[in-house]
Amino acid sequence: MPHQDMSSSRPQQGTKRKRAQDSDATKDGALQRMYGSEEWADLSIETPTKTFRVHKAVVCEMNPFMKAACTRGFVESHANLIKLPEDEAVIEAILQHFYEVPITLFMSATITMSAEQGVLRDRAMRLIDLKVAIDKYDVGKKFGYQVDFAFAVALETDLKPNELVEIGAYAWNHEKSLMGSMQSNTAYFISDRLRTITKDNDAWMLLCQNPKMLRAALETTHTMAEIDDFRWPCVRRRDR
Repeated sequence: MPHQDMSSSRPQQGTKRKRAQDSDATKDGALQRMYGSEEWADLSIETPTKTFRVHKAVVCEMNPFMKAACTRGFVESHANLIKLPEDEAVIEAILQHFYEVPITLFMSATITMSAEQGVLRDRAMRLIDLKVAIDKYDVGKKFGYQVDFAFAVALETDLKPNELVEIGAYAWNHEKSLMGSMQSNTAYFISDRLRTITKDNDAWMLLCQNPKMLRAALETTHTMAEIDDFRWPCVRRRDR
């Protein structure tokens, strides 16, 4: 009987090893160790400023968009490369969520007065972009709630009046169905600093150019005034 070469029908040893690693990826902190390591990385995600080397077994199995992008003929992918238009900080945050590591953008949101001018505003705006990307790529509502919380924390930092209104305008430029929580938070913080904003010509003019945001801020101010009339001890307003 002639010898039959069965090597083509058997997985190679390296493939077996890789599958074993992939199946154990979520055990004993393996996801965290894989993040940032190019070992066994078999997919590149390219943004305008940075390319991330990741693992299909992680990103493609956790997200419907990425899974579709890993299939042949998908418009955004070619030769194990996915090109995305979002800012690198936004895509990095999504990947960090997949790998279950701390989100850099969340930690940056807690920067206080030591931050350089514009950094706090830019971080808050990237969180808005992240919320949009979460919806676009179907990352999950739970992560969206975490972004909403990080955004609220970011608004509590030492923002200048014009920066706060710029952030609000950016949030109110999106649909309320997606950005409702962020819009409500910006309206609250704008109402809380309304007197200061009216004294800043640039901030006040920008606020007036966004009637929906201005109306929401004024409605919040009216509501808070009613609460103040009750002198509730649990309510602490900042000195305006």
